[in-house]
Amino acid sequence: MKELLQLFMGNLFKIGVGLAIFLCAYLSNMCFSLYNNIALLHEKWSWKKFLNGVAKAVAFLFGISLLCLSVTAIPFFADKVGWLISAVYAEVFRDLAIVAVIFTVSSRYCFEAFITFKDILGYKEPEVDA
Repeated sequence: MKELLQLFMGNLFKIGVGLAIFLCAYLSNMCFSLYNNIALLHEKWSWKKFLNGVAKAVAFLFGISLLCLSVTAIPFFADKVGWLISAVYAEVFRDLAIVAVIFTVSSRYCFEAFITFKDILGYKEPEVDA
């Protein structure tokens, strides 16, 4: 068990950096969306929508962390039940899983933020027929 905790602690830094990247992408998207929806599209501020976004971010942070930690435990578990996986393969497996999870979720929010950013830059006030 001590060995597994050491693996978790070793990967927590990598996971933390990945989560910081995700959080930057998520908050960027959230900021652009707030400006676009309120200032340009004249939607009303919604605490419910805002708090839902915050709850989603918190759920993603914990969910991604737990997913990455569970992937960290798979080679350890396999080794304990007799499926010997070399340390090099186990490390590559853990790192690849962390990168893949962070890349997948972060790239989605980066893409959404970029699209909203482009929409803001290209926004033109609708013409009013007189």
